[in-house]
Amino acid sequence: MNRDKLIDLFSEHPDLLNMESADDAPSPEWTNKTEKALSLTLPDDYKWFLSNFGDGDICGDEIYSIYCMADSHNKCNIVNFFMRNIGK
Repeated sequence: MNRDKLIDLFSEHPDLLNMESADDAPSPEWTNKTEKALSLTLPDDYKWFLSNFGDGDICGDEIYSIYCMADSHNKCNIVNFFMRNIGK
C-alpha cells in the first residue's frame, strides 16, 4: 500500500484510529539510537510513519514507537519490546 492510500484510509476511519502527529515524532537522533541499540536498520516505511505520526493505535492496538526516554517500563517502546522478545 502506498503512503497516500494509507493517509486516505486514516482520514476515512477516524473512529478506528488514534494517531498522533509529526509534532510527536522521535528525532532522527532517537531513530539512529534505536537502530544502534537493535543492531538493525528500521524499514523506511516505518521511519516514514514515525516522522508523520510519532505513534498511535488502531482499534486500541498500539503501534510500537520510539519514545525519547529511557523507560524500561514503557511496554510500547520498540526497543524494550524487541529486547524482551529476543532475550537480550
